[in-house]
This record gives sequence, structure tokens and C-alpha cells, in this order.
Amino acid sequence: MFQQVYCEGQKRLVIQITDKAAAVHMREEKEEKMLMATINATASHDTRNPLNAIHTQNLVMSMQVGQICDLIMIIGTTDFHPNRFKKRLKAIHDKLTDSLHVNGTSERFLTLMIEDFLDLQQLRSNNFRLINSTFEVCKPVKEVMEIMYYKARHNAIKLEEIYELMNPQTNIRFDERRLIQILLNLVSNAVKFTPTEGKITVKVRLIEANKNLEELLP
Repeated sequence: MFQQVYCEGQKRLVIQITDKAAAVHMREEKEEKMLMATINATASHDTRNPLNAIHTQNLVMSMQVGQICDLIMIIGTTDFHPNRFKKRLKAIHDKLTDSLHVNGTSERFLTLMIEDFLDLQQLRSNNFRLINSTFEVCKPVKEVMEIMYYKARHNAIKLEEIYELMNPQTNIRFDERRLIQILLNLVSNAVKFTPTEGKITVKVRLIEANKNLEELLP
């Protein structure tokens, strides 16, 4: 700020020139710091669950690979029984398939998060893109429950899904990735604050557009 004082007798004239550009720059710098703090907090919170799910499934797959090695070792020995061998091999196959599916879902969610963080201009304007598509309403619910299954089991918490739908393959049109993000945060918080041996229920049903949601809550 520049200030100049002119005096003439008992009269005084004060001229002040304020550099508003500097004030605007300081405000923008402060907002940028707050934005980055929000991004860091969101990244830490939203990526923790899928990363934990990937880590857990990698451990599960490592155990299954070890069991495959054990099976290979008994081929050609007196301990080899074809029917028992096929049964154990199928069980390993099913667990590996489930692990790959959970990892794929977690990877997809992490990709969404990375895309958001890279698009800083979108974050500055607080304007997230919605990429609408048509998909089965049950699909994202099942994927989120799969991601949270092992974390819930570790705390002896039961996860339950209830679908009150006339058609289990009912489709909706929305941004599927955003819906997964919302559901994952809700279920994650539920697991965090549910006591040991508790139960978390996710219920899916269709309601009329003009229904008051508060009337539907228990």
C-alpha cells in the first residue's frame, strides 16, 4: 500500500493507493493450500480401503499358489487321489478368481481417484464430472461388499445385502464410479464404528421419485 499526505494550513489530504493484486494473490495462494490439504486428506481416506483390499487379496493368492505347489508335489505318489485332487484344485481356482475380481474392482476405483487428483482445475471449481452409464443396480453394491469383506471379518463383523427388487437385474442410469465411491465411504465408516461381532446391512430397493426419504428410515 502507498500513502501520501498533503498538508495546507489546517487542511490535510491523504491519498492511499492499495495494491489489490497482491491481496488477490495472497487469497488465491491460501485457497490453493486449503485445496491441496483437502486433496491429501481425501486421497489418504478414499484410497486406504482399496489398497488394503489389494494387499489382502495378494496374501490370499500367495497362499493359494503355495497350495498348488503342495498339490504338484503329491502327483505320482501314493497320496495322490484324483477326485480329492480335483476338489482341492477347484477350491483354489475359485479363491483365485474371487481375489482377481476384488483386485480388479479396487484397481478401477483407484484409477478414478487418480483421474480426479490429476484434474486440478476440476477440483478448483468443485465441479466433478459425471460419466453416466446404464448398469445393474446390484453390481456396485456387491463390489463394495467384496472389497470390505476381509476388513469386516477381521473385526468379526457380518456384512449383509438385502435386495428388495422385483427384478434382481434392475438397471439404473448414473455414474457407476461415483456410486461405488459413495458406497465404499459409507460401508467403510460403518465397519469402523460398528462394534465387534456386529452386523452391517445394505438394503437396495426402488422408491417413487416423490417419496420423502425420511419416511423410509427406520
